[in-house]
Amino acid sequence: MISLAPLVGLLIVAAVTPGPNNVMVMTAAMQGGWTAAMKTLFAIVSGSLLLFFLIRSGLDAVSLNIPLFASAIAIAGAVYLAWLGLSLMRLAALKSQRSGEIHSMSAMGVAGFQLINPKGWVLMSVFVAGSAETSAVLLIAILVVVFVSCLTLWALAGVALSSFYANSTIRFWVDRAMGAFLLIFSVLLAAQHTHLG
Repeated sequence: MISLAPLVGLLIVAAVTPGPNNVMVMTAAMQGGWTAAMKTLFAIVSGSLLLFFLIRSGLDAVSLNIPLFASAIAIAGAVYLAWLGLSLMRLAALKSQRSGEIHSMSAMGVAGFQLINPKGWVLMSVFVAGSAETSAVLLIAILVVVFVSCLTLWALAGVALSSFYANSTIRFWVDRAMGAFLLIFSVLLAAQHTHLG
């Protein structure tokens, strides 16, 4: 049997390093506390598992044979991230008190983003290809444990920062910064997959 250690290591690095999913979980934790963070985390894990099943059933072959498919996924992902980033910045401009508004309205969107996240497609394709002889149950358990563990660290950071976030001036700048990060991710994603960068 092939050692899964390198694949698990890859998953951990991808899940714990800064990216759109981490920003969404941390922002949800700052805005709506532990409950909002767990809702966002659950949406991310659910979407990732759906992507796992799609790729395990062979859908990633489509992206290899139809370059336009990969570009469409990248553009859709970039548009969603841009919308989320602009929404956060709009909240900052309005100095809204509505905790977790973006995340409570878009749990399905957060889950759906996993299906249009090129990083997720690449990561899951490598994971599935490298573990073809391993049972699906074990792979699902690994995915859930790694994603939940890594995203929980970001949720804890968000909860820890939530007391600072209660200050309206700090909230204004944090929402702007998180929105800007998501916009930057969206531009980088679009540039990378449309050969602009």
